[in-house]
Amino acid sequence: MSVAGVDVPSTFAHLLKSEPDVATAVAAIKTLILVLEKCSATTLQELIELLKNATKEMKDKVDCSACSVQSGCELFLRFITLASQLEEAVRPTMLTFTSLAKLFLFTEFRGHALRDVDQGATLFAEGDDSS
Repeated sequence: MSVAGVDVPSTFAHLLKSEPDVATAVAAIKTLILVLEKCSATTLQELIELLKNATKEMKDKVDCSACSVQSGCELFLRFITLASQLEEAVRPTMLTFTSLAKLFLFTEFRGHALRDVDQGATLFAEGDDSS
């Protein structure tokens, strides 16, 4: 199934396979960015519905951590709704490409942080006290 012209499950699965060092949540956010770039939503409510549908497809159709997908997508949705509220005061567009660029940089930073936390949790669970 396609959301806004993007085959969400295959795009998400491709990101997970082609970038194995990227956290699942970050791959989910990158997939939502593609949906956002191609969508033709005219209201914030339409956009939120599109993103929720894409999130559901990633969780239901791709073998991965549904919890990671959900948390990454919720973070992205919060950013989008906040960004659109802030930009309404400046101009009537929902989201500018500048905001998308800032969001992309944020997801890259968050991805590194998520990987570090994941590696630390794995070491802790395995009982490795070398760090």
